[in-house]
Amino acid sequence: MTTHRRVTGASGPAAAIPPSQSVPGSLIDYASAVLACPSGMVITDPCRAGNPIVFVNPAFTDLTGYSSTEAIGRNCRFLQGPSSDRTVISELREALARGRPIRREILNYRKDGTQFWTDLAISPTFDRSGGLVGFVGVLNDLTERKHTEATRREAEERLSSIVQNMPGFVFRRIRRHDGRIEFPYFSPYFARMVSHREGAVPTGSDLWNHYLHPDDIESTHRGVERSAKDLSPLSLEFRMVADSEERWFRTFSVPQRQANGDVVWDGVGIDVTVEKATEIRLAYLAHHDPLTGMANRTVLAERLAEAIEARRERRRHVALSYVHLVDFSEISETLGTNDSDAALKSIAARLSEFAIQEPVTTLPVRLGGAEFAILRRGKSVGKDAEEFVASMMRSLAQPLLVGREALVIEACVGTVVLTPDDLTDLSADGAAAELMKRAAIALSAASRTGPGTHRLYDEDLDHRTRYRMMLRHSLRGAIDQDQFELHYQPLVDLQSSRIVSAEALIRWQHPELGLLRPDLFISLAEETGLIGPLGEWVMRTAMRQLNAWESEGHAPPRIALNISSVQVKMPDFVEGVRRTLAETGADARRFDLELTEGILLECSPETLSALAELKSLGFELAIDDFGAGHSSLQYLRNFQIDKIKIDRIFVRQLVEDSSDAAIIHAITSLAHSLKLGLVAEGIETAEQRDILREQGCTIGQGYFFSLPLAAEDFAWMMEHESVLPISPANKQKAGARKARRPR
Repeated sequence: MTTHRRVTGASGPAAAIPPSQSVPGSLIDYASAVLACPSGMVITDPCRAGNPIVFVNPAFTDLTGYSSTEAIGRNCRFLQGPSSDRTVISELREALARGRPIRREILNYRKDGTQFWTDLAISPTFDRSGGLVGFVGVLNDLTERKHTEATRREAEERLSSIVQNMPGFVFRRIRRHDGRIEFPYFSPYFARMVSHREGAVPTGSDLWNHYLHPDDIESTHRGVERSAKDLSPLSLEFRMVADSEERWFRTFSVPQRQANGDVVWDGVGIDVTVEKATEIRLAYLAHHDPLTGMANRTVLAERLAEAIEARRERRRHVALSYVHLVDFSEISETLGTNDSDAALKSIAARLSEFAIQEPVTTLPVRLGGAEFAILRRGKSVGKDAEEFVASMMRSLAQPLLVGREALVIEACVGTVVLTPDDLTDLSADGAAAELMKRAAIALSAASRTGPGTHRLYDEDLDHRTRYRMMLRHSLRGAIDQDQFELHYQPLVDLQSSRIVSAEALIRWQHPELGLLRPDLFISLAEETGLIGPLGEWVMRTAMRQLNAWESEGHAPPRIALNISSVQVKMPDFVEGVRRTLAETGADARRFDLELTEGILLECSPETLSALAELKSLGFELAIDDFGAGHSSLQYLRNFQIDKIKIDRIFVRQLVEDSSDAAIIHAITSLAHSLKLGLVAEGIETAEQRDILREQGCTIGQGYFFSLPLAAEDFAWMMEHESVLPISPANKQKAGARKARRPR
């Protein structure tokens, strides 16, 4: 048996050392170097069962946390744990079993349970006869390197995940010094977005050379060259086309010039196809009607300005027609949204088709709702405007099948024609705005006339429109400022010529326009919803006036008040009448309410109920302008009418044996048979009075007897029990009294 010497290390037990005679004399120096080595060292004895550790240096103790006493005698397996690589362990065991050197990286465990990585190199040692006497293992700590590698790997994986999953891509672009453009790298996401074909994923320069949209090649190359020249950041938008699919991309990159003259851009890009589609859609909607696809008001203004600018040079006319579909809101309510939209699309298609057939440049436009416009420009558009509109209206009037409904659409049209010499003092945009305003004025005039009407703009229309607008805007203030007054026109017994009643007629004392008749502003009051408060004012003023006349000692007759159909439809109308009666203390039996035939024709349960309540309050009901509308015996029966007033159109040209005389005779006979009171209005001559009296009409009204009078003038007539018409002498007295009256 060979004898060994023992060298005691700084860490405790000694390692086996060959006899001094078989090793160099400097062995002790080698031992010191091993003990001082910064790498962990371990020696095992394969000649003993379990290949136990027989030596560890201090670095091993520092690395593992185990002292030499705790390590010596144990197999190195105590350093391994559940996360140690089984494959590496198997390889180590196999190398030890075969007595071969091996080097592996392995995860070990310290005494405190913490993990650490080591670069483990094991070498077998042999005696002089070649026998295996031990294994020397060197352990270098890889923990910091492994941590760095793990951190880098994690960052790379995170970056790769971001690149793979981001809604965009990264790339490198190179412009070679000879001008060639190359793309050495595109993230895979970009290639997948461009092409979805199996086996046809493009890479590198193919993307640039074969998939770039032809319309974007020049602009993108120009941008690259500019950026390469001044090294400015490069932002590009372009389209790529593959498999017939077009996609938009936006990229941003910053250039760097290399030493060899190449310019390199590292950049990022995103797919903006959806964004671009939205932009394109918004741009489309900015210039087109979304329902019909027709050009909209914005396009009309632009094209109109262009046409106006061109007509000054080419001496051409410009015609603009506004088209309004009459009562389309009722059609919409009847059909529902889907069918009414379908009807509008069909009408738009019909107008577009009609416009295409025109020999001049024509633009059909949808303004909104049930309004359209047709812009025409050419030398003949002024002369054939009437013919053009007539043809268009005939086209629109053709039955339109929507679902199961066949609709007949009626329209009103307003047209304005601009000559080369008109509005030359305005810019093209200003003239366009003025032309659109004039077309709207003409359409408004046509709409007031009724369906199927076409009006050409003229200055008189403009003046009337401005007049109506001024009245509309000042009407509300007129109520607040008490600018209204009531005049009273006598109703006369045609036999005695005595006053038996009076009709209260409202007048507006406009601060600028003077005294205005009701026909100039009542329709505006109805349109603006002011007819309610205005009607209440009339009723309250008339009732208070009747009370005032009685308190002055007069014996005032019945007063007739005109009621608008719009008033009757208001939900609080009857309640307002009750309130006015209560405020004034008036007796409803002293008043007649004159209704137009329109109230009866638009009869509804609510209207019937309102009229019945008015009757129950004591009012008598009269039909005004009887015979001028759609008179019906049915509503004379249903509405419990007390009297009728013959419309002035039958009285104005009344002479013996005329057709008007026959009509009046029929109306008179009807009134007598139904036991209705009868009044003839519009009497202006003695002959008319006499014929009416002979026909059996008992009550008359008109300028022949008296104009509508201010309240104090009417009181003078009551005081003098005037016989109408007043004699010249009495007229002179009345005039003197009126002159003395303070205004």
